[in-house]
Amino acid sequence: MESFSAKDVSTIGGIATVSLLHYFIPTHWLPFSIVGRAKKWTLSRTFLVTAFGAVLHVISTSLLGIVAITMANTIAGEEIVHKLASLLLIILGGGYVILYLSGKGGHSHSHNHPMEKMVILWPSS
Repeated sequence: MESFSAKDVSTIGGIATVSLLHYFIPTHWLPFSIVGRAKKWTLSRTFLVTAFGAVLHVISTSLLGIVAITMANTIAGEEIVHKLASLLLIILGGGYVILYLSGKGGHSHSHNHPMEKMVILWPSS
């Protein structure tokens, strides 16, 4: 069995660190917490639904990576794939700007909710 080189350990450590930091982004878990609270789900059901969402997130992100790598290795070179990815991000961002400016993006309800109605993320002891 081969042992890991210093580069392998560094790469694995970097991936683990980015994954852990990625987990703390509120847009990844906060919607599940809010929906679970609004629907009066148990903690275990909220956790199960969140875990399912996380698994789907990992699978879809991995598939996108595989597609990009396959494109870079077969259909187009790495430089073209980078340009296509950049173009896609610009198009998506531009689309959001156009929706916002046309009044079809965003939302218009008030965010002045009483504090007791807000989601409590950490149970009090």
